[in-house]
Parts: sequence; structure tokens; C-alpha cells
Amino acid sequence: MSGYIINEKITSDNITNDGWLFGKENEILNNPTKYYSLRKQIFYARDGILKFTPQKITAKQLTMLTEIKTVLNKQHTNYKIIISPLYDQIKFNDKDFKKLKHEIKEDIDDEGDERLNNLLDAVVLSKNKTITELKRIMLYLREKTYAADINELKNA
Repeated sequence: MSGYIINEKITSDNITNDGWLFGKENEILNNPTKYYSLRKQIFYARDGILKFTPQKITAKQLTMLTEIKTVLNKQHTNYKIIISPLYDQIKFNDKDFKKLKHEIKEDIDDEGDERLNNLLDAVVLSKNKTITELKRIMLYLREKTYAADINELKNA
């Protein structure tokens, strides 16, 4: 199971159940070039050619998604659909995206937006003092599940 089981501390937010690998995130923030160069077999060079998944949402699947939407709305659930490509960057099929947007939820986030990804990459790689300090504060807050004492934060 080597390469499949994570043997490091995972921090979870007890409200949202989000999980973080702070060791990995800190490695990336501190030295992104080293982090990625040590993992070249995982972060292989991509060809940069825009590719889309085949269309997958059939009438049956759309019906099931609509039923899920009905239950969520009946329970007054605040939910969000986020579509994010894997490392291979193959985008979600445009026709499926339009079906979801029209039939299920209008405010779907597509994390495959190249402009947004370029902006986020620039922020992560930035050496700007203010951005570096903001990243440090955000990581600290997330590690403390957003319940940090303001005085502790000032001195962190």
C-alpha cells in the first residue's frame, strides 16, 4: 500500500469536516520548487492541450440529481457544487456543466477556470511580504479551526 496510505497528521475542522495536511501545505509554502521536484513522478509535465471528459449525465442521472436537489431544498440546505479537475486538468464536459447549471444549481463553481487558477498559483508562489504573512495567518487559523485567541494570533 506504499504511496496510498498517508502516514502523517491530518487536521480536521470539526464544523465543516474539511481535512488538511499541514505538513504538506507548509512544505509547499516554504519551498514549492523543492516540493514539486521531489515528486516529479506524481506531478508530471502536462501537454497544455484543453481536453474535456465525455458527456456523462444521462436523463436517468439528471432525474436522480433533481431528486437530491428536492431533498436538499426541502431541508433548507445551503449547498454548493464545485467542479474541480484532477491533476490531468481534463475539464468537465461543457454540455454536462450546462445541464447541471440549468437543472440543478445556477451558481456552480468551475475550478477549471484558467484565469482563477493562474491567480491562485501566483498568490501561492508569491514572495510578497504581505501575502506571505496572510498565508501564515490563514494556515494558523485553519490549524486552530478558526477559534484562535486574537492575542495568540498576534504573537504566532
